Amino acid sequence: MEKETNAGYEILKTVYVGNRRFVLGYNPKAPQTYVTWKCKANDNDYFFGHYFTDKNKAEKDFNRRVKEEKSYER
Repeated sequence: MEKETNAGYEILKTVYVGNRRFVLGYNPKAPQTYVTWKCKANDNDYFFGHYFTDKNKAEKDFNRRVKEEKSYER
């Protein structure tokens, strides 16, 4: 399976919530090496990026965004 990338970031995690998905990306060459994006579930339209230099902060943001979307979906 081919690795998913966007804007030079390799997608490390993906979670689907309703008609949205959230991804965590990593690019060791970028000034801010981690990013979380919200996407439409069925395409690669990445938007609302949150950028980080710290992996733990990026993972916390990823988890928070997923949790908020799940709460919104209820």
